[in-house]
Amino acid sequence: MTRLRSGLRNNREFSRLCDRLASGVANFEDAHRVSQIAGEEATTALQAVLRPEVLPDRRLYYNIAERTLGVAMEYIDGITADYTMALQSELYNIAGLNIKPIKPRLNTEGIKNICGLASDYEDFADGEWVLGAPVQTHTETVVDRSVRANAYFAEAAGIKSVVVRTAEPECCEWCADLEGTYDYSEVRAAGSDVYRRHNKCKCVVEWYPGEGNRVQNVHMSHKSEDSWRYFRDPAN
Repeated sequence: MTRLRSGLRNNREFSRLCDRLASGVANFEDAHRVSQIAGEEATTALQAVLRPEVLPDRRLYYNIAERTLGVAMEYIDGITADYTMALQSELYNIAGLNIKPIKPRLNTEGIKNICGLASDYEDFADGEWVLGAPVQTHTETVVDRSVRANAYFAEAAGIKSVVVRTAEPECCEWCADLEGTYDYSEVRAAGSDVYRRHNKCKCVVEWYPGEGNRVQNVHMSHKSEDSWRYFRDPAN
């Protein structure tokens, strides 16, 4: 955890994105990028300590995976969820809605599955890849789960909203087919594919309360009253 906190604290792009949040100009692309950076820093930190030659019998037993990989994933899940929650709060303010955002639940099942996958290898040299794409993709889904939770809540409260999925350049056919702007009622009727992503997927999923007239280039309208020290110094 010390390596992970230090990596985030010294990551200039992460600091810049936190400053954007504090200044009231962050958007969903920033939230997705925060999730990517958090996942990348977690991979770097975990690869430095979970080396096959230092593990008992060269194996990442589940109890060790739970105390290292699992704890790191919970930490970066929380970092991403808090950033996205702050962004969602400002979007409610922009729409003139006095509503508290919904924080997505920790995906404990997903974390357990990744820890289990990593511990399945008799020689962790064959399983080191688990510390890469699976960890990073899991972290990026935190933004997707936040979008989904808040869109569902808004619908239940009688608030219209839109969900936007933007495909990354040169994406796969599956992602290209999902790109678009949807009324939340359409997403609910069609299923949840709009929120899903495969390993290494960099598509951006966004959500906006209201009629969708602010979908293009939407930013926060005012500076946050909070100092966001938590994000500027992840050691706190």
